[in-house]
Amino acid sequence: IQEIVNISENLVSKNYEIADISKKMIENLLSMEEFGKKYALLKKDNYIVFLEKANREFNSNLEKIW
Repeated sequence: IQEIVNISENLVSKNYEIADISKKMIENLLSMEEFGKKYALLKKDNYIVFLEKANREFNSNLEKIW
């Protein structure tokens, strides 16, 4: 019974971690869209820097759940 409890706890923990990372990935995608639009409109290089940072964070989070 203890082994089943441990497995269950591990699954819940892993699911929470994946849900948390997924939320961050959605935020990264929204940021990339926002900064891409701002760059297209204003042509300021700092928006490209922000977009690249959000992209790196997205890829990093993807690796964590892959």
